[in-house]
Amino acid sequence: MADNAFSIRAYIENADDAGIGGFTIRLPTTKAVLRPWLEAIEAGSFDETQIAIRDIQSSVTELEESLRDILADGIAFDELNYLAEKLGAINDDDVEKFLAALKARHFDGNLSKIINLAETLDHYDLQPAGNARQYGDFLLEVARNEHAEAFYKMEQSDNPAERAFAAYVVRLEKHTNFESYGQEMAKTENGWFTEHGYVTDRGEFPELYHGSEDIPLGLRIFSGPPPPMMATDMDMPAFLAQLHAVAGDFSRDAEHNVGILSKLQSAEYLLLMDGSGAFLTECMHAYRQDTDAYNRWMNAADNPETQAFSIHLTEVHGLIQGNIAEVNIAERQRDIQENSIQPVTVEATLVSGEVRSYLPQEWDALARIDSDGVKDWRRVFTDGDFSKVHRHLEYLSAQTEAACRQVSASEFLTASNTGYMQHTQSPQEGMLRISQTAAKEMLARSDCDVYRLLPNGPELLVPTDAIKSGLWYTEHREFAIRRSDMQGLERWAERSAKDAITRQQERSAQTKSYEPEV
Repeated sequence: MADNAFSIRAYIENADDAGIGGFTIRLPTTKAVLRPWLEAIEAGSFDETQIAIRDIQSSVTELEESLRDILADGIAFDELNYLAEKLGAINDDDVEKFLAALKARHFDGNLSKIINLAETLDHYDLQPAGNARQYGDFLLEVARNEHAEAFYKMEQSDNPAERAFAAYVVRLEKHTNFESYGQEMAKTENGWFTEHGYVTDRGEFPELYHGSEDIPLGLRIFSGPPPPMMATDMDMPAFLAQLHAVAGDFSRDAEHNVGILSKLQSAEYLLLMDGSGAFLTECMHAYRQDTDAYNRWMNAADNPETQAFSIHLTEVHGLIQGNIAEVNIAERQRDIQENSIQPVTVEATLVSGEVRSYLPQEWDALARIDSDGVKDWRRVFTDGDFSKVHRHLEYLSAQTEAACRQVSASEFLTASNTGYMQHTQSPQEGMLRISQTAAKEMLARSDCDVYRLLPNGPELLVPTDAIKSGLWYTEHREFAIRRSDMQGLERWAERSAKDAITRQQERSAQTKSYEPEV
């Protein structure tokens, strides 16, 4: 078939005024390409309610019919655009397979199912048979080819009985009802006959596309970014350890952050993961100007590699449970700026025992030689400032829960792992990249299969590799586990979090007399 076999064209008009006219656009497209056309029909604000898709065309009849059936019940432009992108990626060898599956399964006017079909064609098999008779002939031909050598030897055998049996098989074959045979096999295999061939599927396979939230940002014309994710009722220290292992090279910070969480000094925390590490802090610190937390958030790099999360603890009785949600960094920066509080003075106790007050700018300008004479210090805020921030954080927590889409722990970790996996030399679909520390410890304790990511594919490691020092200092030091083995990651994380909390409790007797700057 031609390269443009799956081309899709959509005819679009102004939803409120068809008299303005319309245009036909080839998909997939982008905002830049679409903008002048939308302006021409006076719908240039990228508001999908202002446009109406009146018709869909394709050079493939089956595809056009399916899409027009869906159009009758309403169709989202971005989903149609995403489908066009997926269809364009289908290789020539799979074109007939896609058309056969599309024809056979019908898909009940569901665009999501067609998108999933385009993404999972490797779960279908296509044979060159358009009806039961042709399939019966095909199966016989396959059998002939598989046993040709053995049958030839039987025909040429010195044993008269073997030669007679070979002749009997040939006569029997002439009287075989191939149509009946093909029908019986199709019933057994749950297959479908189409003009493109005989198609079967391999049973249950993953649903990769769930809705508009799975559409890459570059292919979204009208839909905004997906709602942030939230995982609820988590064993938070253990989940935090997992996140440090799959979101980047943050294992070095995991114990410190689990220790901060286990102190239970707040119900609200913020976690920022960037190139310098994973920084966990009580929310209150980030909303107090001039603290390390405030400055870090104000300077947070707004790039795809930086991830941010909010944690809300909900239960503590023997198990620190809570919710964790994605955070839009730019939005949280604005919120911190608008709702942060500023100290009026800094109160310092000198080594001599004298208590002295400084204005914030005086404290910042204090020479190091002078600050060395300070025994401890604290920022002093206006009465009521802390209560105001606490009320705002409670409101923000409730607002976050309402705005987020709840997902499972595995889905949350898989999404957080996307960038970390993409930055490997050899990204692997269906696997989770994990930090070197986690890989080594999981391997030593046989939590699950651990792989090293090599240019020619993943290499399965054995437990004894955990003590081979050379392995961990070679050129390829990127490791992964299968997504299906996430329970092994959970076991490792529960053990790591428990050890971190135990060590934190052992150090708890060492208290600090000054205000902690987290």
